[in-house]
Amino acid sequence: MTIGPISGCASTRSTNTSSVTTTDGSPGSIAVAYMGDIFSDHPMDAEPLVLPTGRGSFQALATIIEQKHVSGRNFAAGATTVTGDHATVTITGTMCPNGATGAQTAGTTTDTVTSSASPTPECVTNSDPNSTNKGFQVALQKSADGKWYIDIPR
Repeated sequence: MTIGPISGCASTRSTNTSSVTTTDGSPGSIAVAYMGDIFSDHPMDAEPLVLPTGRGSFQALATIIEQKHVSGRNFAAGATTVTGDHATVTITGTMCPNGATGAQTAGTTTDTVTSSASPTPECVTNSDPNSTNKGFQVALQKSADGKWYIDIPR
């Protein structure tokens, strides 16, 4: 997975329960479930979606995300590129750092949410399903068991 990270942002985090059981097994559904879980109150719920060889790195990443109190919402799968046992899914949705507030401003590829009080952190929204923004791309790998998993760089 590559982390760089439709509505206004608030400083509250998503309280979604784990999305692991809601996937259909496709790279897109797994990437969306992963994003929903890591930007929830329980990012470790995404661990079963991660390739076993990357789970140590994932645990460190999830700890950082949990401590930073980031939030995200409205994640959906955009373009999916599959080459052999590797896939990349572009995610649309919004990622916000702790303390981000304000109303969404207009944009074509990546909308930024700002606040009138500065320097308030900004939310970043990708509405382009074909975006090349690495912060909104998730890498996956098909394992020997035939299932797709999030590929965390080691």
